[in-house]
Amino acid sequence: MSAKIIFLEVPEDKCDNFLDAMMKRGWPVHILDREGRKKLVDCPGCKRKLSKESAFTINDYFVDYLTMIAAKMSIAKTVIVTNSDNPRDSIPPAEHPRCVDIPPPMIFRAEAMGLIKRFQDGDRVTYFVTSAGLSFLNGEQAAKPCTVVTLDDEVVETYGELGIDGVKFKNEIRAGTLKRAAMDAVKAIPEQHMNFVINGQMSLI
Repeated sequence: MSAKIIFLEVPEDKCDNFLDAMMKRGWPVHILDREGRKKLVDCPGCKRKLSKESAFTINDYFVDYLTMIAAKMSIAKTVIVTNSDNPRDSIPPAEHPRCVDIPPPMIFRAEAMGLIKRFQDGDRVTYFVTSAGLSFLNGEQAAKPCTVVTLDDEVVETYGELGIDGVKFKNEIRAGTLKRAAMDAVKAIPEQHMNFVINGQMSLI
């Protein structure tokens, strides 16, 4: 016998009873919440392939990019991120010293972890490394969270903690080089810029 797929929106407090009633009749039920989607390959309604979750944990490339932002904070409180979404040639030459090339996914992940924050500088979106991000780079504190789970370009979960010493580097030489660069970048940030990171306000003078 052929079957039809229908979607029902059921009040949460009545959902369990509804499911029990359906299952007693032997009717299969698909719950398209996060856990339910994990058990399916295709949408039961339209038969299109369902996208899968992807997880990202801090790696050596992430440390490198975060350090690049921190290094630029030695000359400016906030940094202009350039990439395919914001090409460098669209930025006035006078602003180039505070530009840094970072791929969009890395910015997305760093923001989700709370290691960088965006700041509206006039009509331009800029970024700075947060106190948590700076503490991670200089080895004072673990990044919490350190893992981001996304689905359809949206964050569905963040979890875990990881110190810079726990990051998996390709080899000891790269580990030593990046850790030194990270610590040097944090040390080079002027006090005025560090105050901005803490207080989140631009000086009017």
